[in-house]
Amino acid sequence: MAYIRLQEHTTLINVNCFETKAVTSGEGEELGQIDSVMIDKEGGNVVFALVSLAEPDHAVDRHYPLPWSMLIPDAKHTSYTVNLKRKKLLRGPAFEQGEHACLNEPSFLRSVYRHYGAAPEAP
Repeated sequence: MAYIRLQEHTTLINVNCFETKAVTSGEGEELGQIDSVMIDKEGGNVVFALVSLAEPDHAVDRHYPLPWSMLIPDAKHTSYTVNLKRKKLLRGPAFEQGEHACLNEPSFLRSVYRHYGAAPEAP
């Protein structure tokens, strides 16, 4: 499972070659899509999925990092479900498209895990 060092710096890289996948709530509501994933360079594990909302009327394209461990793939791995309501996602940590630098800030990463009640997994 994913492990990330949050003490001084992180070793995350953004991978955009991920095929876009739909993300729905546990109740079947479309939340958005995974545009890319963040991988820990040292461990080679996917740590976060970067989800953009399923609302074309947003003036600013924002990404919401979700801990990878929260996502449940369907049988064919064509979409993912997360036990999360849209309201909780919208209140979560986010950043504008292209502003991935915050994902290398341990305080930002801690805020993501804290918001979703998740924790980095030990190696």
